[in-house]
Amino acid sequence: MEGITDDTVTVYRHGNFVDLCRGPHLESTGRAKAYKLLSIAGAYWHGDEKQKMLQRIYGISYETKEELDAHLYKIEEAQKGIIANSAESLIFSVFTNSRQDQV
Repeated sequence: MEGITDDTVTVYRHGNFVDLCRGPHLESTGRAKAYKLLSIAGAYWHGDEKQKMLQRIYGISYETKEELDAHLYKIEEAQKGIIANSAESLIFSVFTNSRQDQV
């Protein structure tokens, strides 16, 4: 428990596997009716490259497919806005910089 500053920590057990995290966890994966794995990433234990590489799996779960689809739609729309804003900013920056070079 060294280094954990949270007031509450969840422990999940599955056979010999024990996961110590902020949770929450489902009592049973059978209860996850609508879910989607979002991404995976590697991470070193405590950010130390001399430690073992761990695998992180990011996902979400909702009680219904409709709720899941609505959440995924919101994420997709937010990403479109971020990309559009970044593209506008980049175009403006390139145009501004090229005009300065001509002066």
